Amino acid sequence: MNPPPIMLALIASVSVFLGACAEDHASKKAIVYHPPQLTGLDKQKPSSITLKVQAAYNSNKVFIKISWPDTPNKLHEYWHFDGNQWLAEGGHRRDAQATLDNDNKRGRVDVRSTIYESNVAIVFNEPDDYQSVNGFQQFGCFLACHDDNNYMPEWNSNTANRMYIEESHGGQLDLWQQRIARGGPIGWAEDAILTTASTLDTYRGGRHFDNGDAAYAENQLSGDHPQFVFDPGSTIGFFAQEFSHLLDAQFPFFVAPGSLNGIQQESTLARTLRFNSANDIGYVAQNNDAVPRYYSQTPSYSRADVSSLGSYFEPNTFGLGKGEAHVLFQRDLNTHSNSQGYNQDDIQFNTQTVYNIAFAVSTDKVAGRDHYVSLPLSFSLGSAQIADIQAVNDEISYFLYMPNFTDKNKYPVTEVKLFLPGITSYEFLMNDNRNKQYFNPQTNSFVDQTHEGTQAMLQNNFSCFDCHTISEDEVFDIATRRGEFAGALETLTLQRGGVFGPTPMP
Repeated sequence: MNPPPIMLALIASVSVFLGACAEDHASKKAIVYHPPQLTGLDKQKPSSITLKVQAAYNSNKVFIKISWPDTPNKLHEYWHFDGNQWLAEGGHRRDAQATLDNDNKRGRVDVRSTIYESNVAIVFNEPDDYQSVNGFQQFGCFLACHDDNNYMPEWNSNTANRMYIEESHGGQLDLWQQRIARGGPIGWAEDAILTTASTLDTYRGGRHFDNGDAAYAENQLSGDHPQFVFDPGSTIGFFAQEFSHLLDAQFPFFVAPGSLNGIQQESTLARTLRFNSANDIGYVAQNNDAVPRYYSQTPSYSRADVSSLGSYFEPNTFGLGKGEAHVLFQRDLNTHSNSQGYNQDDIQFNTQTVYNIAFAVSTDKVAGRDHYVSLPLSFSLGSAQIADIQAVNDEISYFLYMPNFTDKNKYPVTEVKLFLPGITSYEFLMNDNRNKQYFNPQTNSFVDQTHEGTQAMLQNNFSCFDCHTISEDEVFDIATRRGEFAGALETLTLQRGGVFGPTPMP
């Protein structure tokens, strides 16, 4: 008899977040330890990938499973003791590249090693809602990507300028994000909104987290040491990892004591212990010690609306550190804020509405514009409304239940193509920067800023889908498109530069 779906999900959850054990144990004899290295942009990275999506719902919950090719990015940023002081380790590939190039206009130049988690995000738009983002089904996430965003051509590297919705389109998007090594270990995702630009104390942008505590917190320095090390009672006796063995860490992350996972059970993962308490029982920092710079914790209030229990990494048959990541999002159909009615920062789901949906995935130690993105699609609950992705109704009673998404006949897979957008922005689509010149150091030439499809977008409401495919191997189906074929986006973004190399700049 097969285990029930919740047992399968819990087994899967443990297998990934304890470090893809099946892969690690099978290769123990062949391990050659290497410390994390400073590695820049990967020129061999594919310019498009295929995302697999399955969805279900019952009278209480909506469930969305997302799968994509990846490496087991179970590590994020760390503290490393070099014998004298605790040093910050980690960062993503674009900052690492700027460090290697000593180019502070294009990123940080103080990165010591490339350590960065994978993550996946979904955004939802409800077209007929008063908070709808006008034109999202036409422009998709390019409404939030601008020339002055972080790592884009007109970014000022002395400031943090994150994505924001173009002011003229207004509204807000509901954003769910799974951070593999921060909230992910205990089965929680991030709940946020994406709206028009505002200026905050620390950055300018339109992404705002829902009210409450996040599913993770920073392990900050307290004086000359981190606030927390590992509790040896939860790690078979040690207070810290060995930095030189970090890529094979048995305990890649830790959680605050008493933290609850996505089904409100106390986590059994490695726990934090205050540094001073560790000193009291004999800990003295040694050269090569390493502890995470973030720890997982129970989120609160609206920021705890979205869980991700049952997510896992599946190594491929050949090993080699590659495989498929699987993230399972769960959320109530309708979220409430105590006695104040529905949360205004969340999409409320029903079977009568067709929603806009789009995806973004950051793989292999990248962040920001180096993620893969999809064009907007449609999403519905049930088959009463026609949509690209239809969640299957399954009224099995819910509490510990999650759909058995391994049954692909019951829960069909929708394949979604994603591509690397490079420096493509809303301003480029609108031809707002056609008179500007961005110099590409890789080709030693200027980048063409002309978008031939602007008139069709403005006058005929064309979308990118009407004139483009995502990948070169896709067939351009004239029966479902309104325009003439203008090329595959994975190829066109490469021509504008900055995908696998330094950002073209004015």
